[in-house]
Amino acid sequence: MQERLIALQHLAGKIDEKDEWLDAHIHRTYHHNLWFPKENYWDALEAIKQKMLNSDSILEWINHYSFPVADVHKKRVGIVFAGNIPLVGFHDFLAIYLSGHETVIKLSSKDPFVFPAIIKIMGEKDPSIHSRVKIVERLEIFDAVIATGSNNSNRYFEYYFSEVPNILRKNRTSVSILKGDETPEELLSLGKDIFSYYGLGCRNVTKIFVPSGYGLQDLLDQFSAFDWVIQNSKYKNNFDYNLSIELLNRSDHFSNNFLVLKRDNSALSSPIGMLYFDDYSNIHDVEGFIQNRKDQIQCVVGNHKVEDIPLIPFGKSQEPGLFDYPDGVDVGHFLVNIA
Repeated sequence: MQERLIALQHLAGKIDEKDEWLDAHIHRTYHHNLWFPKENYWDALEAIKQKMLNSDSILEWINHYSFPVADVHKKRVGIVFAGNIPLVGFHDFLAIYLSGHETVIKLSSKDPFVFPAIIKIMGEKDPSIHSRVKIVERLEIFDAVIATGSNNSNRYFEYYFSEVPNILRKNRTSVSILKGDETPEELLSLGKDIFSYYGLGCRNVTKIFVPSGYGLQDLLDQFSAFDWVIQNSKYKNNFDYNLSIELLNRSDHFSNNFLVLKRDNSALSSPIGMLYFDDYSNIHDVEGFIQNRKDQIQCVVGNHKVEDIPLIPFGKSQEPGLFDYPDGVDVGHFLVNIA
């Protein structure tokens, strides 16, 4: 275990110094996938360093599950990485790496370069990682699997991985409940939850609930610091298209030059360049709406707790820690049970 901890601290150091070799792989990724500019990728790595590579947090997580497992109980765990935001499968990899199990990983075609570079960096301090962590084109030999993808790919996962212990994740999104007394600083932080990674993550806020009479145009003004998103051609194309549709349909919406705010009283996941809103006169109605759709919601951002759903402070939705499990499924417990 000591070798693994040293390898992770070595990785944290490389992130902290913005290692040139790692930066070259991030640069290559951006040219491969325009949704992943270098600034976003380094933001993702910085969040990983702060929340997942902290020595005290790692030791707390290990001790919570009494890892690593004994050699006789080691299994081979497959991971299917999603590709919606940078390194979205890192948490699963880290859990398996610390648990002592072996892993085989199917990377997303959208993000194929940086994770292998990370393994090489860690291998400088833990050479055994190259025998215990394999990157493959297709998962074929495994004892358990963790797979993350869209609702469509989840149907494939359910068929292909049905005969082994599994965690299968599909589309989720996040929401925010505003009460009308938020500070300008809190609303600015909410912008991070909406615009980080162009809103492509399951922890990004795609719908807000506001009190009746809330000043939505004022809210758009609060988000002016995030107008950098429109500089991405893929985001701009989506924004232009969605705004055109709303103008043609004369829908109930507000807009600035990079975001459409559209009223929708039923849907959760808004298109790129758009944020859904709905207003309320009784906050308990909002709680009921969210509870009825909790299997579609990753977290609630803000100050108002909804039972059984994680509450994340403004600005922190894209900074999950080791105990912040996607879909609320305890990966550590899963890894204990397969041993």
